[in-house]
Amino acid sequence: KAADTLRQYLYLPEIRKREVGRLVDSCQYEEALRLLDEGIATAEEQERFRLADDWRKTKLEIYETTHRVPEAIDTCRLLFISGRDRMAYYDKLKKMVPQTQWKEFLEAMMKETNFADFTFDKNDEADIYVKEKDNERLYRWLTSVRYGQLQALMAYSHHLKRTHSELLVPLYVTLLNDYAEHNLGRNHYEQVAQALSCMQRLNGGRDAVQWLLSEYRLKYRRRPAMMEVLDRQFSGAR
Repeated sequence: KAADTLRQYLYLPEIRKREVGRLVDSCQYEEALRLLDEGIATAEEQERFRLADDWRKTKLEIYETTHRVPEAIDTCRLLFISGRDRMAYYDKLKKMVPQTQWKEFLEAMMKETNFADFTFDKNDEADIYVKEKDNERLYRWLTSVRYGQLQALMAYSHHLKRTHSELLVPLYVTLLNDYAEHNLGRNHYEQVAQALSCMQRLNGGRDAVQWLLSEYRLKYRRRPAMMEVLDRQFSGAR
């Protein structure tokens, strides 16, 4: 009777979660999965997509516990596409998907995924290209970044030092010139100095940095704070 009463309140996520936990503890996995599928359907109807993902995470735990690899792969794929903790699911999938099928699987999954723009010094799409050692796609991503392209270069260009330095140094120069022209203030000057330091690590970057420093010391000589920041960062580069 208590169980019947409890089931009347399964529309409440906390009650459903408690009942799923009870079923898992008693190894009634199929019934637990059924309740989870109901919860996912209800959450998606209500457009509560974060809750739907929480139910999928619990499904994944059951599939991993019961060694149901195909179901675990499919659930991981859905969680990857949805966007939260994407790299964790990438790592899980790479261990589960057979190596001979991995490239094709990853390609299809990424086509289904809407990746966010570059933010906070990282991007999942770029991180995947780094892990996959796909330098050409990482370069194409860097050239297509719409917002914060200079910051994206600073975060990822060093991965392409061996293969794309000749293309990235001119891109750095263009972006730095535009940034220096349109941004005033010590914080922006610190950003310029950091970007110059990053560019310096690329093949041919050191010569380009020397040339830019000469240009900036002439062009922006009436910006004392900028001169101070550059002199501090590149004291031996006169």
